Amino acid sequence: MTNICLVTGANGHLGNNLVRALLDKGEKVRASVRNVNYLEPFEGLDCEVVYADLLDRESLSKAMKGVDTLYQVAAERSVNKVVYVSSTAALDYSSVPIDETSWNSDFSNPYYQSKIESEKLALRLAKELDLWLISVLPSGMIGPNCFGHLTPTMEILNAIVKNKLPFDINFHFNYLFIWQRGRDYEN
Repeated sequence: MTNICLVTGANGHLGNNLVRALLDKGEKVRASVRNVNYLEPFEGLDCEVVYADLLDRESLSKAMKGVDTLYQVAAERSVNKVVYVSSTAALDYSSVPIDETSWNSDFSNPYYQSKIESEKLALRLAKELDLWLISVLPSGMIGPNCFGHLTPTMEILNAIVKNKLPFDINFHFNYLFIWQRGRDYEN
C-alpha cells in the first residue's frame, strides 16, 4: 500500500515548499487548494491537486480518503499522523521557557487569536483521539515558491531592503529560511 501525504493550503508559501520537500523524499503527495484552476504553483510537480476547504467538511473528507499523513489540519478518516503547522504567535513570549503551557493572551490581533485557538484545539483533539501529532510553530518564513504575493514577513524585509521602512539594528526576530537542495540562491 502506498502512503499518501495530504498537504492543505498547498499553493501557499509554506504549503508549496512542503509539497516540494515531500516529493524530493519520494513521498506520494496530494495537494489541497481552494482554487483548483490556479495551478502555477504546481507546474512541473508530480502531485495530485484536489479541492478542499477547511470550512467544507465534505471536501475535506473526500481529500483525505486514503491519506496516511496529514499536514496542517485535524484528522479524519483513519489518518495515522498529523503535522500541524501553527505559529510562534500562539505562544506567550513573556514566560520562560516558551512552550505549549504558556499561551499568548493577546487576542487583539485576529491572526494571533486564530493561531492560539487552533493550536489548543489541535492538541486537545490529538489527545482525545489518541493521534500522533507534532505541532510546528515557525516564526517568519522567507524563501522561494511564494506565488501571487509576498508573505507579510517578506513584505517587511522587502520594504527594509528598498529603504522604505526604517530598521533598528537592535531589533531581533527569528526567521525560518526555506531552502531547497539543488537551487542556487546566491543571486
